[in-house]
Amino acid sequence: MNKILIENDNISFDNEEVIAKINKQTLNITIKNEVTINIYKGLEKLKELTINIEEKSSLKLNVYSNNTCNLKINITLEDKANILANMAFISKEKSNLNIKTTMKGNDINNIIKINGVSKNEGSYTIKVDGEVLKNTINNVMSESINILTLNKLENRILPNMLVSSKEVEAMHFVTMGPINEEELFYLTSKGIERKEASKLIEQGFITQLFEQEFVKYLK
Repeated sequence: MNKILIENDNISFDNEEVIAKINKQTLNITIKNEVTINIYKGLEKLKELTINIEEKSSLKLNVYSNNTCNLKINITLEDKANILANMAFISKEKSNLNIKTTMKGNDINNIIKINGVSKNEGSYTIKVDGEVLKNTINNVMSESINILTLNKLENRILPNMLVSSKEVEAMHFVTMGPINEEELFYLTSKGIERKEASKLIEQGFITQLFEQEFVKYLK
């Protein structure tokens, strides 16, 4: 796995697996064949990310940010393209995330998973728009958004599925709430102090989306 710093406006990946830090406000990425991109720094600066996944190509996108994030992501998938996007955010101030995916062909898998923690003065407005174009078939669109609330501020989740095809499997899931008291009780019963137990649960909530090789960069 290569570790890279992205400083160009446009970049292509072809059969690669990278750990990336971003130093741009706008970025366009083209995906060819099988690609894994792990982004662990720079999202607080990035404002707009555009990803085009070419025909018969697939992207595994792992994204992490522990800073306030105001980001727009546009994803286009061509025929037989796939994306699995795992995104984890910790917000200590007001954050806005706007994701739009457009499925332009057939036999597409479009899976978006978002875990967010709101703490201190942090809150989220998350808008996810998934579009399936007319006369397309055998597509899967799944959106899962989970917010762990460690404060009393309001979070807003705005899901939109724009489906113009009758042959699509479309699913949307949202959960939002504080730390589970049963989980806290279990950990404290093992001799872990409540504050430390809460921290462990928060860390687990964020890192559960990622493989261990990427998690080590998040510490």
